[in-house]
Amino acid sequence: MISQTRSPWLRRVWITLACLGVLLILAMLVKAALLGRAIQTAYDNGLNFAQVVQSGNLTDERYALAQSFLQAAERSLVDVDAQMNFFRPVLARAGWVPLYGPTLTSVPELLSAGRQLAALGVQGFAVAKPLLVGSTGTSPLTRLPGVLTAAKPQVAELAQQAATISQSLKRISPDNLLTVVADPVANLQAAVTLLASGLQLSDQLPTLLGADQEQTYLVLVQNNHELRATGGFITSLGTLTIQQGKVKNFAFADSYATDATHGQLPPDAYPRAPAPMQHYMNINLLLLRDANWSPDLPTTAQIARTLYAQETGQSVNGVITIDLRAVELLIGALEPLTVPGNEQALTSANVIEQIKQMWAAPLQSDTTIQTNLGEWWKKRKDFIPQMATAAFGRLQSGAFDYARMAVAIESALDEHAIQIWSANPETAAVLARLKWDGGLHPAPQKDFLALVDTNMGYNKVDAVIERSLSYQLTWPEGPAKAAQAQVTVTYKHLLQLADYDCDPRPHYGQSYDDMMARCYFDYVRLFVPSGSKLLSVEGVEPDSVTSQHGEADTEFFAGHFSLRPGEQKALVFRYQLPAWLKPDQYGLIVQKQAGLPFLPLSLQIDGAEFATTLQSGQWEWSMTDKDGSP
Repeated sequence: MISQTRSPWLRRVWITLACLGVLLILAMLVKAALLGRAIQTAYDNGLNFAQVVQSGNLTDERYALAQSFLQAAERSLVDVDAQMNFFRPVLARAGWVPLYGPTLTSVPELLSAGRQLAALGVQGFAVAKPLLVGSTGTSPLTRLPGVLTAAKPQVAELAQQAATISQSLKRISPDNLLTVVADPVANLQAAVTLLASGLQLSDQLPTLLGADQEQTYLVLVQNNHELRATGGFITSLGTLTIQQGKVKNFAFADSYATDATHGQLPPDAYPRAPAPMQHYMNINLLLLRDANWSPDLPTTAQIARTLYAQETGQSVNGVITIDLRAVELLIGALEPLTVPGNEQALTSANVIEQIKQMWAAPLQSDTTIQTNLGEWWKKRKDFIPQMATAAFGRLQSGAFDYARMAVAIESALDEHAIQIWSANPETAAVLARLKWDGGLHPAPQKDFLALVDTNMGYNKVDAVIERSLSYQLTWPEGPAKAAQAQVTVTYKHLLQLADYDCDPRPHYGQSYDDMMARCYFDYVRLFVPSGSKLLSVEGVEPDSVTSQHGEADTEFFAGHFSLRPGEQKALVFRYQLPAWLKPDQYGLIVQKQAGLPFLPLSLQIDGAEFATTLQSGQWEWSMTDKDGSP
């Protein structure tokens, strides 16, 4: 009887719930349709904007057309963001969904960033009008200094907005996203990071680009296959002169071309080389090609600047370094790049091998190492100015993918493959804040660790050396006492050569690869917080061990060792850290040496463990980041 009484009531409840479910599904379908339409409209308008802008030769009318498309895209993205409010609660809890979960949870953040970027784009496009309209035959860089000077307040506001968007995007990990989404998101992050950093530098860009007076920069081309402290052996020197945003002069020379060995100056005009160079390399004078002994580029840059002025009589306003990794990235943004005399166009995939071939058989010459060593030696680096001329020609013409170039430049700066130092104190301060200056950057009240290798074997063996770094830290006597640290650096020579005779003296082989197939002679320095005390070192020659005060208020421990092809060796540094370093407020900065492609790192910090691979120039970790988030 009871069941019969309740049956009509229960049926009404179920009917009501079913109706509500249907209505909810219909609402979701309607919202999804509206959202999809708004996204499609935003995409179409964005595509139309890009097509108008990329067509070049913007007149006032075409600029107005492009602006209308951009504004329409912004309005559509505002609509998208509003429509997304309906789905946010569901997507926020979708992380559990297999495979798709992380991508679904990141959608609202990405759409919000898209809306903010569109608004930023509308404002920036208005500021950039003088750069874009009437640009036939000239590079926008020529007009950039004047535009930035005239629009300082607007640019400052754009810089704040870009920094906010960049921080928002950094909360999304591309590694966790679907493959189809991961690469575009990573590229977007890189481009926005470069934009935010560039806008921070906007006050200094007119000076850097020679708005008022021309600026000349010393360009150090570093070969990181022969690792030196700031990224690699200085194989070539260039000067880049810019006036009002336009390249006025660009020239390169072999780093051996101007020094005491070629009669430009008497030997006593040069400072003495650092003691390890004298002892292990038989280098007594500090010539310009060996000037990058200090891993702190601001220190090295001032030495190089002084030596260059002494040798040539020319003063420079700054120093720029570029290594093979940077070449790989930049060529990738310009590919395919044709170099006159080279049969194969350069791409990111082949540029390193092509460089080896151009080194062994110089372009526009029949000489080789085997046929005429003396003539080959004079021409072996001719490809550097030839490649640079071809690349600058493309850059000056504007005929390249700007978005891809932005990602390449951001990656090169982040990895310290490109480093910039300015003699202007204000500009130098901004570059240091951005970590673009190649300096050592320990922070107050934080632990610091930087591994610095210097190849002392006159070879290219760093191309076949693998490194890994392990750091263990404990407070064995409690937090009131000093912490004890152990750093283990493992080196592995990837080539196998039986019964190889190690010879550190300089000599050329039959090819570039032959210079890689040799023993590794390395002077290793470990930079740590000032006040640290060395306890012991294993794996280096005992009489080579030193402990000294280093640049940027650090200490460094050093030693020399050699490694045969096929061998592996572990170096172990044990030391005591300053007593002010406490476990409850512990933070660590690890700085990767410029020129290293990557550095596997494992941490054991007072019981917390984490492992990662460093690719960026600097990485931070704290006890609150026990999941490893930097």
